[in-house]
Amino acid sequence: MTKKLLLIIALLCAFAQGALAQNSWEEVYALTQTTSGDWTAINSGSTSGHTLGSTGNTTYYYVNSNLSFTNSNVGGSGLTIRGTVYLYITSGTTLTCTGANASGTTGGGAGIELTEGNTLCLIGSGTVNATGGNAANGGNGGNGDNSNFEYNHYCQPGSGGAGGNGGGGAGAGIGTHGGNGGNGGAGGAANRDSDEGTNLGVAGSAGSAGATAGSMGTLYVNMSISVNVTGGSAGTGGTGGNRGYNAAEDPGNQISASGGGGGGAGGGGGFANNIGTGGPGGGG
Repeated sequence: MTKKLLLIIALLCAFAQGALAQNSWEEVYALTQTTSGDWTAINSGSTSGHTLGSTGNTTYYYVNSNLSFTNSNVGGSGLTIRGTVYLYITSGTTLTCTGANASGTTGGGAGIELTEGNTLCLIGSGTVNATGGNAANGGNGGNGDNSNFEYNHYCQPGSGGAGGNGGGGAGAGIGTHGGNGGNGGAGGAANRDSDEGTNLGVAGSAGSAGATAGSMGTLYVNMSISVNVTGGSAGTGGTGGNRGYNAAEDPGNQISASGGGGGGAGGGGGFANNIGTGGPGGGG
């Protein structure tokens, strides 16, 4: 399955090429044309994710102690970027961002969520670790009903089982969260019009396709930053449901009925790029 990777990694983010170490605030102020009043410290981590910046604005943040942003909410990203964000990681400092795993049809979160229209500039000489959430497995198809049978009275077909839902896709290390999985189709409800009449089978409905992940925004990484990124892994497909039991009258009546067919398996969510788009949702 092809994924679209929208990634711009530049060596500098509007910086002079010669000053890469960025070991002092004076260098940072000069290179970003800012003052100390423009910068906001990030002093504490979070287990429910965190958002930096705001849409349409340029903001400046710095980290000077080891921090971790994870997300315990299904599908939530560890750190979310809005607008244009400059993030300064000081020397010897590690920032760790981890997205939540997908669950059911909900896609997994990104380690650092960076969607189209937003920009992240990573500067400094510290370390950034970003890990996306893993995809969810596809749901199992439902079992078909047994035929509805009572000797010498009725012999009617069984209804079909519902299809399994698709699993949500994985989240990118830096990029977008996973697409949602599709819904499984409904099983066909058997016609049972009379005690011994002719009851034709009824088809179930089709499941829906899983959603693709959104496009990534713009990422600039200074050479001195150490960036370790891992996209979430793919889920596995579910299993199809079992068909129901058939039934038949004695040879004299020659009446029979079929059990309902089993529902189809839901597809597992797709894997994500390390940097780029999240994984697609599995089909129902």
